[in-house]
Amino acid sequence: MFQRTVWITCLVCAMRCGRLDADDGLAHAEVTVKQLVDQWAQRRTRYRSIDATFVEQPVKESKSGNILLEAMRRNIDYQTAAKTINVDALTPAFACRLWCDGVKCRMELDMERMPRPERAQVMTFDGVTSKSLTPLFKRSEGVEYPAGFVHRDPVAKLDDIFMIRPIRWAFYGVNIGKMKFDVERMTMSKRAGVFDGCECAVVEYREPESDRVHVYWCDPGKDFAIVRYLSMAAQRVKLQLDCHYSRHETGLWLPAKWTTWWFDGNCAPVMIYEMTALTYVVNPTIDPSRFDLTFPTGAVISDLRPGKPKGRTGTYDYVVLENGGERRITWSERNATYPELLKTRSGEAGLPPRRMGLVRWLVTANATVLFAVVAGVIYRKVIRRT
Repeated sequence: MFQRTVWITCLVCAMRCGRLDADDGLAHAEVTVKQLVDQWAQRRTRYRSIDATFVEQPVKESKSGNILLEAMRRNIDYQTAAKTINVDALTPAFACRLWCDGVKCRMELDMERMPRPERAQVMTFDGVTSKSLTPLFKRSEGVEYPAGFVHRDPVAKLDDIFMIRPIRWAFYGVNIGKMKFDVERMTMSKRAGVFDGCECAVVEYREPESDRVHVYWCDPGKDFAIVRYLSMAAQRVKLQLDCHYSRHETGLWLPAKWTTWWFDGNCAPVMIYEMTALTYVVNPTIDPSRFDLTFPTGAVISDLRPGKPKGRTGTYDYVVLENGGERRITWSERNATYPELLKTRSGEAGLPPRRMGLVRWLVTANATVLFAVVAGVIYRKVIRRT
């Protein structure tokens, strides 16, 4: 009973500007899960590609994240930044451009508070491999260098980023990428959701062998666009995403503004982000090369290759060479600096200078003494004979 009370309380707290109504035989009850999925499939057929730009403004963000960004901008270490920076006075913003063509996607993120080119980050997915590149990454030694990540998986790592999900959903519905669910496990709620005065069909998906539940509010008047998403675990709301739409000239309902809340165990928001769309180009022709990423010379790459020996991050790590080759970073080199990696061969960076061991020194010293003694004896014998 207590858990049910907590769940209801959290759900009510999280559902800002909306409510759940009892099923009274309204239009949403006539919609089945199959019909909803079919609607999404038709939308994927009509609208294949997108070129979108939007901005993100944190309303409430963790202090540690803000301190880290500001420390990078000022070129100081985190500890110094934590002692000297007034986090409450910071107002970071992000500008983003997103290209999608089916499952393929590319995102260029621009942290506006950071100076160029440090603030730019690129992520791509070509349908098989996810890649990301940060042009100037900084480790504890204070040296900046490009750093990348490679992950071979049929699911785009970009689908982990909630700020772009409403755009992906608007084109392709839920059944795409990481959010591709078993339709048989999706159920239509008996209660209608009311969002911005519009009645919505509420669809739930329960992950197998887990207490995690995904809840989607779909507005029939907007071609079943997802206006609200809830991520729940242990009967508590962990994340909520609300989205407001405008109709594009092509007839497609596209996100105009959306907000994401992250909640703690007491259903109190710990992070809030607001996104605002700037431009949309629907069904553009996108060069396939845009969904690939070529790493520059000198970039340090962490590659999740199956069966490869692990490097310093537990993956296959290497430095990109001028000829396109790889200078592998071994586990023994995990504490090596970037300049050391560039000046040495694989496996040799960060190692102490070679010194003569004690045993080897004693053997060498004894051999030298013995040689001197033998030479002295021979010399005396020669002298006596002459």
